[in-house]
Amino acid sequence: MAEKGIFFICNDESINTYGFVVKTDGIDLSAFQKNPVMLWNHGRSTGSDEREVLPIGRWEGMKKEAGQLTGRAVFDLNDPFARKIAEKVEKGFISACSIGIRILERDDNPTHWAEGQIAPTVTRCELREISVCDIPANRNAVTVSLYDAGGKVVELSDVPGMAVSPFEAQNRRIAAALGLEWNAGTEEVLKAAEALKKAKDELQEREAAEMERMLSEAVRKRKISALKLDIFREMGRKNGLNVLRDVLEDMAEPVSTFDLVRGWERERREKRERGRGKPRSEWELEDYRKHDPKALQDDPKLYKRLLDEQERKKPVSPYELPPYYYGD
Repeated sequence: MAEKGIFFICNDESINTYGFVVKTDGIDLSAFQKNPVMLWNHGRSTGSDEREVLPIGRWEGMKKEAGQLTGRAVFDLNDPFARKIAEKVEKGFISACSIGIRILERDDNPTHWAEGQIAPTVTRCELREISVCDIPANRNAVTVSLYDAGGKVVELSDVPGMAVSPFEAQNRRIAAALGLEWNAGTEEVLKAAEALKKAKDELQEREAAEMERMLSEAVRKRKISALKLDIFREMGRKNGLNVLRDVLEDMAEPVSTFDLVRGWERERREKRERGRGKPRSEWELEDYRKHDPKALQDDPKLYKRLLDEQERKKPVSPYELPPYYYGD
């Protein structure tokens, strides 16, 4: 059997069967390293019965690294029972260990807990002993035994505030999610939940009214057909009011043929008005016709150049445009 001991993970910050987590960095090893005792299933002899199990070995090379507390189990091979346990460990029949701690500080705020955790996180504790055990308390083969200040093993329920029912843990999480103190009572949590639901319902009513207003406006401006209201209404319900608003705002209002002609005439009128007061070097054909027609008669080349420029700039008549669909 190897004399260097057998490697164990003694703590790894996973949730144990009691529903809490022990932070590895907060484990105080100072007292333990002076007496690194190894027990079997946290059993301690009182010396009154020869059949009681004495310590079966010691721990060496304790390290805290990457959230894990690790060490090597060195068995007392001169003790028949300890030798028997060592053989079972070496052959893989036993592979679990358990830390025995005294809680010094803890975090009761559920917003800091791991998913599925139902009891406070032990942030600082004193390591009293580490036992080899037969049945682990979690999937990573790490369990916990609790000690009081006098060195007596105690149950979780004996430590005030540590034994938390799943219902109470859920109530704490809901309270924290609602912005209440984590230890708020059930009635306070229910009132906050009812107020949240009421606010949500009122918001939905306001958004529904605003959606109908936007859709009615879009129909009035002929952006969408009244026959397509249900399609756009469903879009708003699925994607939200802001998405629907963006879509409707990006849609152009249809332009009639009359509006096109009127715009074309207005552009020509404005162009004529802009010609007045311009320097002669910027005159166009219409400017010469209005202000100096004799110059056109005296200079045929000037007339032809201005005529060609006018033809190139001439806007396309709306009657030459491809047909449009106007209205519903």
